[in-house]
This record gives sequence, C-alpha cells and structure tokens, in this order.
Amino acid sequence: SVQIADAAGQLVTYYVDPYTGREQGIAGPMPFPEFLRALHGWLLLPWPDTHYSWGWYAVTAMGLPMLGSLITGILIYKKFWRAYLNPRLRIGKGARIFWGDLHRLAGIWSLPFVALIALSGTWFLLSGLLYDLTGFRVFPPGAVIAPGDVPQVESRAALAPLDLDRALATARQAVPGLQVGDLSLPGDPYTPIMVYGRDSVPLVYAQAAISPYDGRVMQTSSARTQSVLQITTTALFPLHFGDFLGLWLKLVYFVFGAMLSAMVVSGMLIWTRRTALDARPARAPRKVTPA
Repeated sequence: SVQIADAAGQLVTYYVDPYTGREQGIAGPMPFPEFLRALHGWLLLPWPDTHYSWGWYAVTAMGLPMLGSLITGILIYKKFWRAYLNPRLRIGKGARIFWGDLHRLAGIWSLPFVALIALSGTWFLLSGLLYDLTGFRVFPPGAVIAPGDVPQVESRAALAPLDLDRALATARQAVPGLQVGDLSLPGDPYTPIMVYGRDSVPLVYAQAAISPYDGRVMQTSSARTQSVLQITTTALFPLHFGDFLGLWLKLVYFVFGAMLSAMVVSGMLIWTRRTALDARPARAPRKVTPA
C-alpha cells in the first residue's frame, strides 16, 4: 500500500501492485487493520501531539488487573505445574465440575501468555507515564535535517529526483540484515527518507534515516545500536501481538485469546453457581411454629 497526503492534507491509502506499480484501488477513510489497531491501542480516542492519548492509558492500565490475576492464580492453585503433566477435564459429572476443570486448565495453560500480555501492557503504561510526567524517552527523537544542509533552490523541480534504490541500498549497508517493511518519503525540506523494517533479530525493529539531498546516513536504530531498555521495549511489541513468526504464531495467539475468553465465561458461571448455592438457605421459606 502507498499512503499519500492530498491537497487538503488528508491521508489517502492506495493499493499498488509491488511488481507492476499499477494502482489496484483506494482504501476507505480508515482501513480495517488500522481501525482494529487504533481500537485496541487507544480506543479511537484523539491522540494529541504533545502527550499520550487517554485511550492509551485506559487500554494499557488493564495490564495491572491481568498481572494481579496472574499472581493470585498462582498463589491459589497450589502445585499448578502438575496439571501440565496430568490435565483433567471431567465430563458427565455435572456442570459445576466441568466448568471448574475447564477454568483451571485454561488458566494453567495460558499462564505464559497472560504473563506476556500483562507485563508488556504494564510497561506500555509506564513508558507513557514516564514521557508525559517527566519527558523521559525510551528512544531518541527522529533525525532532522539542519536548515544549513537544505539546498537553496527556487522549487523542488530544481533538485535531483529522489533515488529510492540508492536510499534502500544505503539503509541495508548501514543496518546489516535489515528486512525493509516500510518506506517514508520526506513531507517537508527538513525530513529525511525513513526506511523501516526488522533487524536480523526477528523481535527487533530497525530503521535508518537517509538524507534526500546527499544520500548520507543521518541516524540508525538496530540491535547493534540500541540499549538493553530499547531492545526490550521494541521486542515487547511483536511479542504482545505475536507478529514475528508468521501466520501460524498468530493462530497460536488466537487459541490463547480464546482460552482467556473461556476463562471469563467459566469464571462467571462458577461464581454465579456458588453464589446461588450459598444463598439457597436464605431463600428457603421459614417454618412457622404455632404459639
């Protein structure tokens, strides 16, 4: 896909054949993948330029109760690791026993998944708070071309055309093993060409900023240049979404997500049944003794 800004400044996404360069259609105002990403990430709430969206905090704050449920589940279910070797799901012995076994099995087998989602979500929350409250950035600001390095010409037509093949080759040389996934062209005279992708390490995102005027490398970010905190942060995103080993891993994430949904349903059923049983004596009619 190719995303450009029209005369009114609105972003428009075109579907383009990568081999022939032919346009194949125009996406809607918000393509479905972007809609899901925005809904999950910040609930489609406005995102200001100076701080994180309130929707981001509403979503990432859910990592805290998930972390609490993980800890309490481990403490309540003694020697939970035995269920990995001897799983038990009793069928035909009543709904309460079935839903109880299913709840425990889903909880135990999804423990690593819950830990991953809870820890990554909590860090996303903390990183946003650190930036908004203290100005701390995990990653440095993007490269900006100095005004003195911008050629003084009457119009853009006086400059040489952008050599994208050269920019990609330069980026791959600056970041060995770079798997290019996205290319961003300058929107103003002070913005470099940005080449985004994955590092040779699948969990690490990499990028390179290339000057559109002289083709020099202005900034790189990869596993070789990032700090431990930066590598951890960038790795949490593909780990959180299961986006690093292809479709089969996404299917595994789907199964674990379905298991968590089953835990919600089974937990509600167990709670309501126990509540109903505990309240049964109180609802029973009282026997009146004649005076």
